[in-house]
Amino acid sequence: MLHFLRPELLPLTGLAVVPPLIHLLNRRRLRRVDFSNMAFLFSLDRERMSRIRLKGWLLLALRTSAVAFLSLAAAGPTLRKGGIGGHARTSAVLLVDVSCSTRLRTERGRVLDLERDRALEVLGTLRGGDRVWVVPFGSRPHEVHGPSGPEEAEEYVRSISPTYEGTDFVAALRKAFSLLEGEGANREVYLITDWARHGWSSEGELPKSEGVNLFVLPVGGGRENLGAVGIRTSGLALVSGGRARVRAYVCRYGGEGEREVSVDIYLEGRRIAHSSVELKGSGEVPVEFSLPLEGAGEISGFVRVEEDELPEDDRWYFVLSVVDSVEVLASGPPPEAQVLKLALSPPGPVGTPFRVLKAEPEGINSQLLKDVEVVLLADVEGLPPSTLYALKDFVRGGGGLGIFLGGRADVRWYNEEVLPELIPGRLGPLKGSPRVEEGYFAPKSWSPALKDLLGRDSFKVFLFYPFLPGKGTKPLIELSDGSVVSAESGDGKVFIWSGGLPPDWGDITLRGVFLPLLYRLVLRAAFPGEGRKGWTGGRLSLEFRREGPLKLEGPEGESFTLWPEGSSVTTPPLDSPGIWRLSGGGRVIALIPVNVPPRERDLRKTREGGTFRTIPQEERVADVVRKLRYGRELGWPFALLAFSLLLAELALGRARTSEGA
Repeated sequence: MLHFLRPELLPLTGLAVVPPLIHLLNRRRLRRVDFSNMAFLFSLDRERMSRIRLKGWLLLALRTSAVAFLSLAAAGPTLRKGGIGGHARTSAVLLVDVSCSTRLRTERGRVLDLERDRALEVLGTLRGGDRVWVVPFGSRPHEVHGPSGPEEAEEYVRSISPTYEGTDFVAALRKAFSLLEGEGANREVYLITDWARHGWSSEGELPKSEGVNLFVLPVGGGRENLGAVGIRTSGLALVSGGRARVRAYVCRYGGEGEREVSVDIYLEGRRIAHSSVELKGSGEVPVEFSLPLEGAGEISGFVRVEEDELPEDDRWYFVLSVVDSVEVLASGPPPEAQVLKLALSPPGPVGTPFRVLKAEPEGINSQLLKDVEVVLLADVEGLPPSTLYALKDFVRGGGGLGIFLGGRADVRWYNEEVLPELIPGRLGPLKGSPRVEEGYFAPKSWSPALKDLLGRDSFKVFLFYPFLPGKGTKPLIELSDGSVVSAESGDGKVFIWSGGLPPDWGDITLRGVFLPLLYRLVLRAAFPGEGRKGWTGGRLSLEFRREGPLKLEGPEGESFTLWPEGSSVTTPPLDSPGIWRLSGGGRVIALIPVNVPPRERDLRKTREGGTFRTIPQEERVADVVRKLRYGRELGWPFALLAFSLLLAELALGRARTSEGA
């Protein structure tokens, strides 16, 4: 169907009546005069005059058509399949990527500056009657501006600024398609972004977009980038006066060949250690650090790699929870409980990171467990229901538990009441013989967490209950017959030793490996976990058993008042990376590290393909959009046709003049 980009110029086609009017006005009415001897000429010239009149009418038609086609060309004729007119209102949604990666510096400015220019170019293709929405987005769609006209949208686009968030193309497109539901025929979505592949990491599927033209306008991006992407501790409780072994992770994406990168680590704003690492191509590499721990409490820090074109992702913030000592409660018959107490906290000047209390199994209660990090049950036959409930509640709240079996333990009670909830698995029948040197069992394999402690001759086991780990339980030590003698829960908070501590059950308490192995297991059980952490642009739900308002302060001066709901409190979006402080009652009660999502550091471009049209930076938006919006433009063909008609008129007019002469 034929449509016009400038229908207001269609009245110019009325100029096509000018040639006929001129023809009519120039016609002269001649007076007839008869005279002799001329009659014979009429018969001779009648055929010739009819040809001249035909050419005259043809010249008039050529002139009229030329003027008409020139007027139509000025009105911008287009040809588009279907019945959607070029004059139909366009409804457009501009999705502007404001994620952290749009802060990347390029030779022409930040990526967001290039996106803004591209958005203004799109708005330049719209007219006054069109409707437009502008939606900045990062890890989520932000507040929608619109619907409005192009001029108002242009003013808003100029005010858009980047965030520190990640990127989610799918969520943004869902929002755009929902805005266009029920709109007119010309529906368009423009995704203006650095087009980094991490934007497709969302698990959601791309929504259906029938009848919507989706354009992708990639700018910048596709460059090599360095960044810090994480930090992990050794999984042991951190004690003041000791050292923390941490592993920082550094990434490089989009690079080729080898590159040496410097890495620094800071605690409380002070640089503690420096290292360098070779990065070969794209990927992540770990960097090991050993940090001195001075004082207890929450210690904040960050890892920093050398600055590049995107310095906002060169830091990774973290918080270490350090205690003065690990409080341990040992419970069980005196011989076994005393062995554990003396091993963890021997008398004399030798200091250890543990303080050990002893209690009878029946005396364990919630009040006693309040100031304890780890409970050790040494050959405990069973526990009263109230004590067992308090112990389970203690573990659910983050406490650690170690179970040592022996001759008094009721295996059936452990299988039915303790293991299913605390450390899934099952104990088998007693295996082995007391103190039989010829039939002992030795370590065969062990967890990587114990690889620096154990060897095949580290100890001997004479008697034990084979342990069959259940779902989520990890074997720690396997014996020479393939049976598991030690295991831990998935988070390491609960461990079990299914061999006894007395010498007739094994010689482990007499070996040098016993102390470091026991220390390692107790420190793992006391480890509080990686702690609270958040991503820029996201919210956090925190568990706090306190009343009254809480104050949340961000690294860039943000300040919020939060009111707990029950035992939890939910934060607003944490917009900036760094250490956020939560305080109440005049003191800081929590430090929260917030980081740019790791995947945001991968600036490599999305691979080609999909149900969208990509408009490269070197291609004008108007050239692509107008063709799809209005169809094939016929202005030049119409103008060329008019020019051809004028040439034909000129040639025919000369021939007529010659013939008339």
